[in-house]
Amino acid sequence: MAVSAKSKRDLRRRLLAHRGALDPASVQAAGEAVIRHLTDASFFEGARTIGIYAAVRGEVPLEPLFAHLGAQRLAYPRMEPGSRTLSFWVLEPGAALVPGPFEIPTPPPGRSLPVPLDALDLILVPGVAFDREGNRLGQGGGYYDATLPETPAIRVGVAHGFQILEALPRDAHDAPVDHLVTPDGVLPVLGKAAK
Repeated sequence: MAVSAKSKRDLRRRLLAHRGALDPASVQAAGEAVIRHLTDASFFEGARTIGIYAAVRGEVPLEPLFAHLGAQRLAYPRMEPGSRTLSFWVLEPGAALVPGPFEIPTPPPGRSLPVPLDALDLILVPGVAFDREGNRLGQGGGYYDATLPETPAIRVGVAHGFQILEALPRDAHDAPVDHLVTPDGVLPVLGKAAK
């Protein structure tokens, strides 16, 4: 369904204000609950290379995932100049994320190793909102919408419970997710076969 840019902007502004007002303790608790549900999910078991994000401004934090890693490796996204497609990078031992565009922590050049998009098994996708059909409302830059069709990875939307809406406005270029995970559990995406 085509929608006005204004309706998306208004919805984005309202949900970002709600997320930004969350207290740090509840955000941390949300991250711990999401990780418990995520690591119990069948789609997590076979994943060896996982695309992850560095949480900002009230997003569900994924740092608790490090305590559950076995042979898996985590790859963080980086915005590349002149491209709408994200690249993913594994930090070298001892390396730390550095400030990137839009104040998003990013893998540092020279201290991280590239991961081809087709090597990702699972990608944890942040968003401003999701609906039960897997549609996603992002920050508005279109980076994940450009990247997700380029990888065979299972796409998992990660969100607080209030970010799951009944329906979202959707444009043709929007890339949906395969699963949703909130602090309350893994939610089935309507109309999708299990992946």
